[in-house]
Amino acid sequence: SSRRRHTRFKCDWSSDVCSSDLGLDVIDRLIAESGAAETKDRRRIAREKREAEQAAAHAAAEALAAQARREAHWLETQRERISAALERAHRYLDEFVARLNRERPVYAATYSVIGVRQFSGLKWEGGIVEVRKREVAAETWHYERVSLAFSLASENKLRVTRDRASSERLRKALLDRHIEFTAYDDRGARGEAGWKTFVLSCKVLAGLQLVGDFDRGEIQLHTRNIEEFGELQYILQPEDLDSDSLRELTDRILGQPRN
Repeated sequence: SSRRRHTRFKCDWSSDVCSSDLGLDVIDRLIAESGAAETKDRRRIAREKREAEQAAAHAAAEALAAQARREAHWLETQRERISAALERAHRYLDEFVARLNRERPVYAATYSVIGVRQFSGLKWEGGIVEVRKREVAAETWHYERVSLAFSLASENKLRVTRDRASSERLRKALLDRHIEFTAYDDRGARGEAGWKTFVLSCKVLAGLQLVGDFDRGEIQLHTRNIEEFGELQYILQPEDLDSDSLRELTDRILGQPRN
């Protein structure tokens, strides 16, 4: 008969083969490696995100800087254009006023106020040109504003008598137009009270201002009592202030007709 052989194996508890923890350390290692890889992936993704955000921020900053450089260049260009135009106007008007202050010519046209006889026989009494400049660098200036003030006058006096209601409207009109006058109480033709008599000096205070608008790249022309009583405003481009337009402007100051 066959004999069964029984063999008893000894287990080495430290052996990977016979250990009751067979494969667990391998699994632990794989899990650890998997966790490290996952952590590494998260760090890489975070790093790449930061780098992308930094690159976007840098690109945005570069774009803003480029835009600021373009705007600064545009503004400087406008300042130079406006300054050159105002400098031309200053030279022209300064020579014009100096000549008229010597010659004191007769004013060619007349001024009138509603309900008042025309101001006639006016002569150039005097004028002055002023300029405002700003130093932008050593020995470098930008013209910002040119102003001209002048007066026309004659020795005549005008007398106007108005009733109570009309006298207040006339007083306001004279003040608005910078017309010199005195007033005293009077009585109407029938002796009614409340009337006033105005004595007007035949003198016209007039002028203009050329003001650079550097933000818009324009020049504003403000006139007061030129050719007629009242104030007007015009918008000019710097290139508009050439010799022809300045000659037209001085013709208007003199009340000379234009073709």
